[in-house]
Amino acid sequence: MSTPKDKIHKLLDRLPDEASLEDIQYHILSSMPYLTHRKFPLPLDSDQVAQDWRRRGYSCDLFTDPPGREWNDFVHSTNELVTVVDGRLRVTIDGEEITVEPGDEVLIPRDVRHSVKNICSSTTHWLYGYD
Repeated sequence: MSTPKDKIHKLLDRLPDEASLEDIQYHILSSMPYLTHRKFPLPLDSDQVAQDWRRRGYSCDLFTDPPGREWNDFVHSTNELVTVVDGRLRVTIDGEEITVEPGDEVLIPRDVRHSVKNICSSTTHWLYGYD
């Protein structure tokens, strides 16, 4: 059984010796699963999320979206994190649809097309941040 460390070593072995640190980071992040279920305990403490993200080098801001609100086909030059405070989102990353519930964390790798939609029948509050 391979460990996460083994998987990273295999990934690094495939990269050219002259790969930059940014390229290495990008390949590691883009090979990880996008969704971490229940990353943060409920009820969600936005300050705790912000503190966690800042330790990891990310900003943290709040979006408030009415039912059905969509943000389509975005591409950023930085990695993005998303966590739902209350409500529910559908995040589509490079064609893969993910349902995001309160406390879940989504990693959207840089330079990857993504969309976000509030699929809750009420307002959804969600945090986002960039590195």
